[in-house]
Amino acid sequence: MDWKLHKSGWIEERNFDIEFAETPEGYRVRVRVFGFPVLEDTRNAFPNEALAEKGALTLLKSQFTGTPDLEEKP
Repeated sequence: MDWKLHKSGWIEERNFDIEFAETPEGYRVRVRVFGFPVLEDTRNAFPNEALAEKGALTLLKSQFTGTPDLEEKP
């Protein structure tokens, strides 16, 4: 799969990146958190980027107690 960076941000003072891979089924998501194994949603494919981003944030919140803070794109 060809993973592309979607957005970056911070959670619990750790940097994370949300990445998407576009497949025939929809968007697949994974989250890279510095110092932790990659979190990947292997069950869901999302129909658009907005829902994929929400899915990635839900995945992130399931593993960390803090609130994700997304960086604004310049």
